[in-house]
Amino acid sequence: MVAASPRYLSTHPKIEQVADLVKHKIIAMTHFGTDSWSFPPVKGSSIPRTVQFSPRFVVNSVRGAVASAVEGRGVTRLFSYHIAEQLSQGKLQIVLEHEEHAAVPMHLISPQGRLAVPKVRAFVDFAVPRLRAHFSRLASDVGRQQQRGIQPCCGASRDIGHVAGMKGKLNGRKPERNRDNQYAVDKVL
Repeated sequence: MVAASPRYLSTHPKIEQVADLVKHKIIAMTHFGTDSWSFPPVKGSSIPRTVQFSPRFVVNSVRGAVASAVEGRGVTRLFSYHIAEQLSQGKLQIVLEHEEHAAVPMHLISPQGRLAVPKVRAFVDFAVPRLRAHFSRLASDVGRQQQRGIQPCCGASRDIGHVAGMKGKLNGRKPERNRDNQYAVDKVL
């Protein structure tokens, strides 16, 4: 999600399309693209759109990018769960919502059968309910705000709160295995 603080957005040119980003101060993350961001192709095309930029500065942590954006130093791109709290508090706003990639589910993958490690199984059993609850809480917070007429997220809930799949299932199908038939999707969030 591309986001900026309301204060920043009120004092800079409006961002209505991907190309408008070149007119803005970009807060880049080392693993999200330090000189360009990719967006889905327009209808009828298969070529993704890319916007090239010279960032205002580059950070290597989510906290740094979020804090900089909240302070009004520019526009940043993060996953929705990184900025869910700031969105719910109205500290950040989503821009170019209609230009985002489709949601991607979270997977926890672990070895099965004789290669399974008990501590990995324990971690999966520990993490899945907590992750499911956390993402559901984020999605319900966004839903409550939208019911009250607060729209800071501009629909950011679409990739928060993925439904967890049943053990051994992936969207209703059996999980795929690698060539060695050793690894399979254990849980889908």
